[in-house]
Amino acid sequence: MSSFEDGASRSAGDPRVLFVINAVLSTVFAGTVVWGLDFLGILPFTWPTVLSFAAVLVAITYLVTR
Repeated sequence: MSSFEDGASRSAGDPRVLFVINAVLSTVFAGTVVWGLDFLGILPFTWPTVLSFAAVLVAITYLVTR
C-alpha cells in the first residue's frame, strides 16, 4: 500500500466538515426532490418544506453512519 492509502484509510476526517458537506448535499437533494414533487403537482415548493426534508435526511444519514 502507498503512504497515501495508509493515511486515507485511517483518517475519519473532521466531523465539522463532514457535517457541513452532509447538510449541503442533503439540502440540494431535498430541493431537487421537492421541486420534482412540485412539478408533478403533489407538493408545493416552499423553503420550509425543503429545509424540513433536508433536516430529516441529515438525521437519517447521521444515524446510518454512526
